[in-house]
Amino acid sequence: MIPRLSPSFGFSDLSALLKGWIGKDGGEVFEAAFAEYTGKRHALVFSYGRSGLYTLIKVMGWHDREIIMPAFTCAVVPNVVIASHNKPRFVDVEVRDFNMSPRAVGAAVGRETAAVIATHMYGFPMDIVGLGKELKKHKNIVVIQDCALALGSYSAGAPVWDMGLAALFSFSIGKQISSVEGGMIVTDDDHLYAEMKTLRDRTFQNPGMVRAFKQSVFFLASWFAFTSWFYGPVHFLAERTAALNFLADYYSQDRIRLPDNLMEKLPSCLGYLGAYQTSRIKELLTKRIDISRTYGRELKEKPGFHWPVPQEGTSYSHCPCLVDDRDNFLDHMAHHGIEVGKEVFDYALPDIPVFVPYAQGVYSNAREIAHRLALFPNHPRLTQGDVERIIATARKWRTT
Repeated sequence: MIPRLSPSFGFSDLSALLKGWIGKDGGEVFEAAFAEYTGKRHALVFSYGRSGLYTLIKVMGWHDREIIMPAFTCAVVPNVVIASHNKPRFVDVEVRDFNMSPRAVGAAVGRETAAVIATHMYGFPMDIVGLGKELKKHKNIVVIQDCALALGSYSAGAPVWDMGLAALFSFSIGKQISSVEGGMIVTDDDHLYAEMKTLRDRTFQNPGMVRAFKQSVFFLASWFAFTSWFYGPVHFLAERTAALNFLADYYSQDRIRLPDNLMEKLPSCLGYLGAYQTSRIKELLTKRIDISRTYGRELKEKPGFHWPVPQEGTSYSHCPCLVDDRDNFLDHMAHHGIEVGKEVFDYALPDIPVFVPYAQGVYSNAREIAHRLALFPNHPRLTQGDVERIIATARKWRTT
């Protein structure tokens, strides 16, 4: 079965991981490589992207403030905001690119607003220039770029992480590059960097050998499990049993929840892996982009498919398409041995019970996207034959 996602691991990645078991300071190696790639003065690595966001909010000293974010994004983001004793301010997104419009952000700004988390969903760049103009009169509002799905994305000719105080990245399985787990905050602000580094180094625990070993085993398991040779049984376990529920168990419907190891440092071995993956960014992004554009071109006229508006600078962390009768389409593809996902986020945040008290408007676009979005496989391990098979199978689907 062709999996929707598959980490781009190989023997060179394994070599980098093993080097981290011998060498020290893998986190610093990863930080140096990533700072060079982004062109930022500073990079700070964490066990999760949300760990970095939590640390940033703590350093900023915000308390009982509003932080603007899309109504369609990962549930871990408002979890962190609420856990830090602040309030998420949800803004509906645009169907054409899954992002907030600058005008909608401007309308949500209030006296309690501390920051805007500018998310670039699935690598589709938000209008950064428009956002800057909209916030020009609000000098005290901080912009944080959520680039967890936007590695390599550009807006108006510049990387999306260029604007604002800081940008966050995530490197879990299925991201554009992966260190198994991990996140990064990049910034040009010397004071912010110094304060965040001090807080991390003083309060975060060292990961220990057991966690490093578990994540190394997970590296090996994901390397082989997410291939067409082995993925059939994995897909069966995920769809028909509860055996793999832990892989998607990252939030709760009725309570704020953060991972137990939120305040742990990244294992050194994963730092070396992340640094090597960083050296492969151009190669990996190019293939994702090419595959995604091929789907959009070849299936453009297919009834029942509604593709997002193509944009210059889109890096396609995933290949999204709004589909009529999505469940029927997913069943059709699975029947022919192809996984098309309805995750990463099959929810609108204001509809999750724990976030309902923070809803302040109508979020019709976020709800529509959550119920109609399908994600085509676009990972770099796909062969040309795989892509052709996916297109041919999608063409055979008939809406009911």
